[in-house]
Amino acid sequence: MTTEADNPLIAQPEDSTKWYTGIGVAESVADIHDAISSGSWVDGGLAVLGAGMEAVSLAVDPLGTLASYGVGFLMEHVEPLQEALDWVAGDPDTVQAYAKTWENVSTHIKQVADDHKKSVDQDVADWVGSAGDAYRTHAAETNSLLTAASNAASAASSAIAMAGGVVAFVRQTVRDLIAQAVGRLAAWAAEEVCTLGVATPLVAAQATTFVAKVLTTIAKLFRKLASTFKKLTPLLHKLKGAWEDIMKALKRGRGGTHVDGAKPHTKTGPGDTHPSSHKPDSPNEPGKPHDDGTDTHSTSHDGAGDPDDGATGKPKNDPHQQADKDQGSGTHAAESGPENSRTEKQVTGCGDPVDGATGEFLLPETDLELPSVLPLVLGRRHRSGYRFGRWFGPSWSATLDIRIVVESATATFIGDDGIMLAYPHTEPDTPVLPLNGELRWPLVRTETGGYRVTDPDRELSWCFEPEAALDGLDVRLGNFAISAIVDRHHNLIRFHYDSDGSPVEISHSGGYRVRVETAAGRVTGLSVVGHSHVDNAEIITRVRTFVYEAGALAGVTNGVGTTTTYTYDSEHRMTSWTDSNGNSLTNTYDPAGRVVRQRGTNGILDADFDYFTYPDGSGTRTTVTDSTGAATIYDFDSDHKLRDVIDPLGGRIHTDYTPDRKPLRVIAPNGGITYYTYTPDGDLAKVVRPDEKSISIGYAARNRPTVVTDADGSTRRQEWDAHGNVAATVDEAGRRTTFDHSPTGAVTSVTESTGTTTAFDVDAAGLPVAVTDPYGAVTHIERDHFGRPVALTDAIGGITRHEWSPEGKPLRRIDPDGYSESWTWDGEGNLLTHTDRAGNITFHKYGAFDLLTYRTDPDGTSTVYNWDTERRLTTVTNPLGDSWSYSYDRAGRLAAETDYNGATTAYEHNPDGTLAVVTTPTGVRRYHTHDILGRLTQIRCDTGEYQLYTHDEVGRLRTAISGVGHDRTHSVEFAYDPAGNLVSQRVDDRPPMLFDHDEHGRRTSRRTPTGAVTSWGYDPAGRVTSMTIDGHRATFAHDALGRPTGWSLGNLVVEQTLSPVGQVLSRQVSAQAPHVPGSAGPLTSDPTGGQNPGAIPGQRPGGAPVPGQHASGGVPMPGQHLHGAPIPGQHPHSAPIPGQHLSGGPMPGHRPGDASVSYSGGTPGSGTPPVPTPGRLIRRDDYTWRPDGYLTTQTTHRAGTTPQHRTYTLDPAGRITTITDNGRPTEHYSYDALSNITSTCLLYTSDAADEARSVDLGG
Repeated sequence: MTTEADNPLIAQPEDSTKWYTGIGVAESVADIHDAISSGSWVDGGLAVLGAGMEAVSLAVDPLGTLASYGVGFLMEHVEPLQEALDWVAGDPDTVQAYAKTWENVSTHIKQVADDHKKSVDQDVADWVGSAGDAYRTHAAETNSLLTAASNAASAASSAIAMAGGVVAFVRQTVRDLIAQAVGRLAAWAAEEVCTLGVATPLVAAQATTFVAKVLTTIAKLFRKLASTFKKLTPLLHKLKGAWEDIMKALKRGRGGTHVDGAKPHTKTGPGDTHPSSHKPDSPNEPGKPHDDGTDTHSTSHDGAGDPDDGATGKPKNDPHQQADKDQGSGTHAAESGPENSRTEKQVTGCGDPVDGATGEFLLPETDLELPSVLPLVLGRRHRSGYRFGRWFGPSWSATLDIRIVVESATATFIGDDGIMLAYPHTEPDTPVLPLNGELRWPLVRTETGGYRVTDPDRELSWCFEPEAALDGLDVRLGNFAISAIVDRHHNLIRFHYDSDGSPVEISHSGGYRVRVETAAGRVTGLSVVGHSHVDNAEIITRVRTFVYEAGALAGVTNGVGTTTTYTYDSEHRMTSWTDSNGNSLTNTYDPAGRVVRQRGTNGILDADFDYFTYPDGSGTRTTVTDSTGAATIYDFDSDHKLRDVIDPLGGRIHTDYTPDRKPLRVIAPNGGITYYTYTPDGDLAKVVRPDEKSISIGYAARNRPTVVTDADGSTRRQEWDAHGNVAATVDEAGRRTTFDHSPTGAVTSVTESTGTTTAFDVDAAGLPVAVTDPYGAVTHIERDHFGRPVALTDAIGGITRHEWSPEGKPLRRIDPDGYSESWTWDGEGNLLTHTDRAGNITFHKYGAFDLLTYRTDPDGTSTVYNWDTERRLTTVTNPLGDSWSYSYDRAGRLAAETDYNGATTAYEHNPDGTLAVVTTPTGVRRYHTHDILGRLTQIRCDTGEYQLYTHDEVGRLRTAISGVGHDRTHSVEFAYDPAGNLVSQRVDDRPPMLFDHDEHGRRTSRRTPTGAVTSWGYDPAGRVTSMTIDGHRATFAHDALGRPTGWSLGNLVVEQTLSPVGQVLSRQVSAQAPHVPGSAGPLTSDPTGGQNPGAIPGQRPGGAPVPGQHASGGVPMPGQHLHGAPIPGQHPHSAPIPGQHLSGGPMPGHRPGDASVSYSGGTPGSGTPPVPTPGRLIRRDDYTWRPDGYLTTQTTHRAGTTPQHRTYTLDPAGRITTITDNGRPTEHYSYDALSNITSTCLLYTSDAADEARSVDLGG
């Protein structure tokens, strides 16, 4: 019988497997060796020049060339010159010596590997059976590791040798350039002597140009050399990590089956992984883990385990594996630089965001936050260069990942934001500071064998005590998971673990419980546990579900069931995120692991990143170009501190820092300099403003400011109790407010300077459950297991109930009268619908990146919004189809807006962002001037009008002066008391308006320039109880909730009753004069105008809104401010308009659609033209408008009379100055610098003469 093996026609498979295939470390080393040996990392600009150049130079300049040979010889053989050259360009001989050393190591290890293999082949050749096979397999893997080690040493030798060659080339080139320069200068000097000085100008010019050229060439060489070594460094770091992985594997005797610390190249499908899970510029350093925590292959480090673990493929991620992955964390923290010693707040983010200093992609997420004096916050943060993740994958840090790693030389703290601080070992109760970074967070060894790290600024401690469930295993391994977080009030967050070291629950001293689910070494779910207020039944609300692929976090489903997904490259760097609405952003990385490109859905938030490293090592520069092509430059020092930000228009902000990363000096784009000084404890002690005025702060202890002295010398004080709580505050006028606190630190009472006290009953979390006002009225608050209020019972028994989504969004509110209001939301927290109490529904629709695109009101009308790719509002289209548009400059500041009538206003800005010029639709330009602090000091029009403003030391307005040309028109002066209350206001030279205040800062009286006095009286709670106007006193009454229930004025008394939600149900007006028989009784007024009692004011009896009245849904709409843009529909420089026009016609400032026009037939706004009818009025009024939309003329037609022409004259700000009827001025107005009307002149016409009456409105 012929077998396939015997059949010559059947080709047998040829094994293409290399000796190292399938062995993770060996394959990784082989790839690294090939990458280094190829020399692709050598910059192309360092190619060796041909010797022919020397012949050319000799022929062209024989004297200079021969002189340069002499100088070059001296530089290589005379010691001082040789030492200087070595310092500048390196010593290639030393480099080659290192290369030879590694070559010797490689040769020796290879010999050992050969001897080992020969011995095994001879010694166990006759050993048969499974034990012999296992031994031979183990021996073969050991031999492979030795061979890999030899290959690694050879790669190191090659790298060093090639680097030595590059250094030698640079050295030779620098030497020759310097020698050539000296020789050329010598030749020119001889030429100058021979020509007796005639050639001096020419020689000087030639020498200057040549020296500059030489220096430029040398600088380029060094830049190319730096570029070369920058490319080589990641390969060497990978080689270093692989070498240590080999050592660890040999030490454990586990060969290539499982090697902690190295990720093999397992080709199991399209998701092939690469030799290292580190980005090139953050390579595997000693002990730096780079696994993804799964075990999908028997040779994979990810997730671990011996072959005996079974074929389940699930990573255990048990304490042993966790400790193995953390090996070398202390060395990594100490050597990795500032990227691992900065807190999240110290990172400069740009883009989506990206760390501007390192190019790492950052994605912070908060999975749960429960309110308390010590909030329970569970968060996680992806950082593309981070590899010490535990429970959510290798590139995610998290609250549950906080731990202490104890090694022979250090104890390393790994924080929730990925911060890594290495500490020296210490005795119990002896604090030590980190060896790396500038954070002064002390570590203390506890008597129980655990550790504690404290943040002095937040007064928060992370505790790491031996976990009882692990029975001392964490102590033996030197790997302590977070056991508790505690604040200065001893509020406690406790973390609980099972016997495998997996987290199972998080409890809070305030009563919160969070259940943690884990599987395959990863956290898979978070749920909040509570109990029903009705039957005490357990309530479990799931808030997060986590899904993984190959150990990497692939999806997160929130509490409402919508999912955000993530993708990664083989180095565990996030390549994209996609939310539940389909919005997505993708990242592209360069070979150094930095984000170079971001692309968002529909081009939104697209960004490109360019990085530059200064050759002298002084720092880096990152240029970020946004989706509109505008580039912002971020300049960092070598410690990753942001020293300069240059916006796309050139505005620069420069910052100098203290050694611990606090700002020391800040130079604004306008040249203003602010200085900061600090106490020895690091607290801010003084701020010197650009105007050289200062603000100082005094302290009783760290974080305990006691006195703040402002720029005007006024002071505010604080007092502290023994527990670090604010016990009292004293303002500038000496008014004192005191506070009491519970043991948790929550405020339990506030006593005002009036002596009135508001008291709070708080729960264990420090949240109010009852509030008692100064009159004893109590409001009770019932909360759910998230700490959110679900029922509020007011002082008169009314109950308001609230319903919430698991994501904390309000779903429904039921008022005490039974009517409700409701909301619906999408999975990203965007409002979809709002239903008001009357059942009217407002709809919202969103586009890419959750930008509002449509709002449909209950009447069916829609408003449309458009945005640019930087998420800035560009147009608002109202229900009539009219559009208000916005455009922006390259720095993102508003450059122009065009209103609904097509009138365009343009804006120009100063480098510091303050407004410089406004060009109105009529072409008038208004120039704005600001002081060094950015406060407005002047507005001057090119038509001659101006306004001047001055301020006091703390920024309050002192004077406002208006005028035309060189003439002053009006001035307004303000005066204040030490607490900042306005005490007088004077217009021109008239008597001032005076204001009085009581000792508690409440306004008690106002006296006008004419002597009219208005005074106010208050109750202890600060509510107005009386007001007296020129001797006529009105009093006001309130119910237990503080709502007005009536008022009286003389004998007139008004009483009203209110619904539980504050609606007026009835109102009674009566006179308290002696009763006269036959006189009428009390008058009862129905404020609803005949509607049903209890109806909502402004609504029909059935609850429907009055036509034309919008229901607010809590989302921006036309007329509301959106993203810092001017309000659509409101003119940016409109001014108050004088009182109602006597004729009832439209006033300047009215839009065309507001005009009163008579029609016959047709409907205004319907598009149907009026139908002419004999004898019927078709049109009565004609109007003309200024380009900026202000009314300028009105012509009224009346049968049988001459048309009446009314003309409005306005100043450049759009304010009425004169009204003219049929060519004769009839009214005149003047204004102060704040656009208040200061005088009105009414002109009357009679047959005899014109009579003018001026009304002074300055008071």
